[in-house]
Amino acid sequence: MVEIIRITFTVINYVTEDEELVIQGLRSCVPQDLTIDITRQLLYSQFNDKMVLLTLTLSKVNEIQEGLNWLSTNLDDKSKSYLFRYLEKKLDLDERVIHIRLDKFKAVDKIIRITEGSDVIKVVISYSAYTQEENTLENVTTLLLKHNLIQTGDI
Repeated sequence: MVEIIRITFTVINYVTEDEELVIQGLRSCVPQDLTIDITRQLLYSQFNDKMVLLTLTLSKVNEIQEGLNWLSTNLDDKSKSYLFRYLEKKLDLDERVIHIRLDKFKAVDKIIRITEGSDVIKVVISYSAYTQEENTLENVTTLLLKHNLIQTGDI
């Protein structure tokens, strides 16, 4: 049986950006009634520019379920179809994670959309599989279909 055990959202807030707006975008990726702490880690670029790594993690069963419901409701159909088509590239079977990138600037406006840019909210969905035989693209596809995070067919 394959099941989701953690969802982690991370975003970099650059010195030129309003941190409160970036946090607002990060929080728009989960239900507003979830009171999840955001961790803040100060980083420096190779040019010694300051930036802040903001992380929000859903790890409790009820948080994960509410987060999945929120994503399935708010992720647009085009993104769900895109994720279905490119799931094999987004899936790391060795680490048992799915990597998704959400549009950081659309999230500020509460629009949850998958993108391939570099200035994004990175989403890592971690899952468990009890045996190596269960850890397959087919089973992960079934899991994401069950949670309505992917959609077959073209949009």
